[in-house]
Amino acid sequence: MSTTEDWNDVEVERWLIHRAVPHLIPNYSATEDIFTRTFPFLATVMLGQLFLTFTPDSRGWRQAGWFAIGLALFVAALAGVNRLRGRSLFAVPDDIGILELAAFVAVPPLLRTIATGNLGDFVTWALVNLGLLGVAYVITSYGLFPMVPWALRQVVTQISQIVDLFAKSLPLLLLFSAFLFVNAEIWQVANDIPWAYFAIVIGFIVAIGCLFISVTVRPALDGLNDFSSWDEVNELASASPVANAPTPDTALVKRPLDRGQRLNLGLLLFVAQGIQVLLVALMVAGFYVLFGLLTVREATILQWTTADTVTSYATIGLLGDEMVLSKPLVLVTGIIAAFSGLQFAVSVVTDETYRREFAEDINREIRESLAVRCRYAAGKSMAGGAESA
Repeated sequence: MSTTEDWNDVEVERWLIHRAVPHLIPNYSATEDIFTRTFPFLATVMLGQLFLTFTPDSRGWRQAGWFAIGLALFVAALAGVNRLRGRSLFAVPDDIGILELAAFVAVPPLLRTIATGNLGDFVTWALVNLGLLGVAYVITSYGLFPMVPWALRQVVTQISQIVDLFAKSLPLLLLFSAFLFVNAEIWQVANDIPWAYFAIVIGFIVAIGCLFISVTVRPALDGLNDFSSWDEVNELASASPVANAPTPDTALVKRPLDRGQRLNLGLLLFVAQGIQVLLVALMVAGFYVLFGLLTVREATILQWTTADTVTSYATIGLLGDEMVLSKPLVLVTGIIAAFSGLQFAVSVVTDETYRREFAEDINREIRESLAVRCRYAAGKSMAGGAESA
């Protein structure tokens, strides 16, 4: 029989967090799993906000006195909450509830208000702390920091796939984008558009692409949590901390995913497909920057844009001639790359071959995490612990 004695709970939970799927931890809770991991950040913010007691109205020893009072109040708040929780006075909290969160939100603004006598400062900084608390919760809850190195690993592992994908989609992308690139009107638009408007346009295109990618996420999760036997679960979990645990002697029971778990896994799929789209867009951008440097001369740009001058960022000498990296070339390339990425995102949604060929690795990784969740939850259940699916 497999129990939690067959592995180290901390190692299993760290393994899941490293995979950026903390919501797969059984009994995952805000007080014991999320806010406890944010404690170093929250404590650092509170200590940093002690300097809110430094105001233009206080100087010298008075300013130092307010800072000392703030530090004493911070230590007293920590000790008081620990005493109410039954912990030692200066222990690092093993669970963070409403008292600890209220202290984080209210204590620094209270110090500022005492120092300035302005009640508006309390409201302003309390809202700032509430915002920081919300951001910290989202980042920690869904493992966004572990997701960064995970995403970088995905980039490395997907490079060969993306090159293959780019080769397959290149004819269609070139047919669409080459017409835009040699069109004088888009060069006129690019020459006249301010950088702020350009950023808005690119952001709008990216938002549409994200919408198309998100459409594929929910159906992609269907079936990933289905296992035919414990043998299949064991094979998938063979590289995890539960690999050496005996096989449970109970029947394999399907554990449905709750909303938080589906959202966590959906975010992984979204990031993985987003990386593919981004790499394709960057390849298109690199192709047209090089193509434009070699083929589009400054005189041609002046003729296409009907402008008197062209903003140039760099001039590169090659084979007795000069290549000019101009603002219109950069903006035209950016617009074409964004639309190419959008076209590929639509292809991901509509073409079953793309989804089948290029989602295999990420689906395998997600199934490994789900298999570990299955083994871990079964072990905790048989050990007498509460089970959360």
